[in-house]
Amino acid sequence: MKRISGIIIILIMFVFIGNVFAQITAEDLLKDPNISSTTRDAIAKALNDKTKNLMLSPQNADKWMNMGDAFSTTIKQVCNTLNVEVNAFLQSDVGRLTAAVIIYKMVGHDLLRIGLYSIALFMMTFICLLVSNYCFVRKKVKDKQTGDITLEARVKWDDDFSRSLTMFIVGAVWVIFTAILLVNII
Repeated sequence: MKRISGIIIILIMFVFIGNVFAQITAEDLLKDPNISSTTRDAIAKALNDKTKNLMLSPQNADKWMNMGDAFSTTIKQVCNTLNVEVNAFLQSDVGRLTAAVIIYKMVGHDLLRIGLYSIALFMMTFICLLVSNYCFVRKKVKDKQTGDITLEARVKWDDDFSRSLTMFIVGAVWVIFTAILLVNII
């Protein structure tokens, strides 16, 4: 909407600037010695009529005010009509497809990239949690004869260093993977 109003303002400026250039050109034509007197009189008369109508004076203030009101009403009606037509177009299948293509072209690639990186991050987090759960969380085992519940390690570690190293590697893989994804997203 801002672009449309900006374009309308620029067009209005060109109309007024064009009138100024047209007047300058007409005045230059009056000074040209190669123009016949009949043509010169017609240009002078048209210039005087045009200048009298466009002059800013207290007598013409009402005309300018009415012209401004009419102009704003016309712009409002055009914008309302355009809004209704665009809404009607967007309700159709072709309009929805067009809107989807425009939205994809504007933000689709970035959203797709962020979505895929987020899925990859959640998958890596899930895999690291599964590995941590399997390697470091003890499972409950029920003794069939006595009915006692004991906690047993799923993985038998030779020493504490192997267990700590594996825990560090799983954490480091997750941190590095997350850092790479965040750098690529930004």
